Amino acid sequence: VPGGGWGGAAWEDIEDWLAAIRQVSVLEKLPLYVLMHGAGAGEGLSQAQKTPPRFAGLAVIAGQSQQPLQSIPKDFPPVMLVEAGKDALVPADAVRRAGLLFQRRLRAFEYALFAEEDHQAVRAAAAPRAFAFFEALAAGVWKPSGQPVPLPGGRAQ
Repeated sequence: VPGGGWGGAAWEDIEDWLAAIRQVSVLEKLPLYVLMHGAGAGEGLSQAQKTPPRFAGLAVIAGQSQQPLQSIPKDFPPVMLVEAGKDALVPADAVRRAGLLFQRRLRAFEYALFAEEDHQAVRAAAAPRAFAFFEALAAGVWKPSGQPVPLPGGRAQ
């Protein structure tokens, strides 16, 4: 959308994109790693809740789920959750609540704080780390950093 933001058809566009991927038979057999940002990350998390085995890994950058994350299936894909420290669009507490839930329920979870980045700048800043996360997952060598998710309402370290 010119000037930023999401138009009325944005959610449908994302669902159409995912449906198109499902129609390409060669992709159906390949692991699907998805880097998502902002509102697209929210819709991606919603889709992953519906069909978790389809995804091999998710990088959620400055985004929050559009649906409650109360139940995370056992086969939910590994998640890297990125918080932008100077994000004026996605509240830190929303990212942290999701992060605490993922941290408790998933074996493969990674939290990263980019303290000096805003909502837009964090995309470029976090992408190399997200791709390294995907590569480590694919190679079977990923190890958690142990970076804890800060409590909502608290200051990030």
